[in-house]
Amino acid sequence: MAAIMGAEAWGQIEQIRLHVRTGDIARALLLIAELELGVGRSPRLLVLKAACLQLSDGTSLTEVEESLLDAIEMDDEYVDAYIELGWFRLSVEDDAIRAEKTFDKARQLLRKLNTEAVRGALACAKELRPNQNQNAMSDELRHELFKNTEG
Repeated sequence: MAAIMGAEAWGQIEQIRLHVRTGDIARALLLIAELELGVGRSPRLLVLKAACLQLSDGTSLTEVEESLLDAIEMDDEYVDAYIELGWFRLSVEDDAIRAEKTFDKARQLLRKLNTEAVRGALACAKELRPNQNQNAMSDELRHELFKNTEG
């Protein structure tokens, strides 16, 4: 079971991301190893580790994939792990068939999350603006899900 990460660990996650952005992958991996020993492994940490491993020299592709699969094993609803694994399978392994299945799973999970987000936002809108057209509110919220996502 994943360890619950405290504020200090979350701060270290931000430090890891900073090291990745500045290209100091070795330092990022060192901090990841320290976190794994200190607070334990978590899906978020394993996905970050996989990304760092891909950017580092001399890492085996098996190690990257194992990190992503471990993240999914720990939390089979952690969307980020499926997205990273999908890109890994497509771009690194050149396996579009497996990548498509992985991205399909990510979309399935996102659909579930987005449905809840839209339902919650619509419930708030109904309470805050009871005289507004409910269908128009619903359409606007659905449109917002895909606004500015092309890239």
